[in-house]
Amino acid sequence: QSIVYAKKMLASADEIKNIQLQCLFSGKNLAEDDSYKTHIAEFENILFAEQKNITEVGEKELVQQLKINYDNYIVKFNKVALNDKEKNQQIFNQMLEDFKDIKNLILKISDINMQAIVRKNNILKELSHDAYMYISIIGTICLLISFSILLNFPNDIAQRIKALINGIREIANKNYNQKLIFTS
Repeated sequence: QSIVYAKKMLASADEIKNIQLQCLFSGKNLAEDDSYKTHIAEFENILFAEQKNITEVGEKELVQQLKINYDNYIVKFNKVALNDKEKNQQIFNQMLEDFKDIKNLILKISDINMQAIVRKNNILKELSHDAYMYISIIGTICLLISFSILLNFPNDIAQRIKALINGIREIANKNYNQKLIFTS
């Protein structure tokens, strides 16, 4: 889930930056631009969801730092939007660095989660190999037992039938002292 969040945050951050650039250099009015508010809300919602979805070691610290950097970036932009256009270039350069930091943090969050997926995948490969070995051993044992039963069971039944037939012949020959003994 964190990888999906990171991808969405990157897309929203790019849209936010593009709209901000239009505001700073073409005089676009953000108060009239609903898409800016939508992208800000989207980024913040995704960031909030990511804060609730911490699964890996080190991810919490990165998300906290991302939140701080994002908040600082928005505050700086708001100052730039209200300042003189001549001062904007210097502050804008600082904002670009902050924006790069935000993107780097998002990429690190994604990277941590990708590494976790690879690590967990490797563990599952080992477990599946072990499970395959155990199943193979158990299957071989069951096959050997079945084969043994297949060979011995008919012989055991045949011996009992022969004993029964011999006992019946003796009785038919008027040897009433013959006993038929059945055990299970």
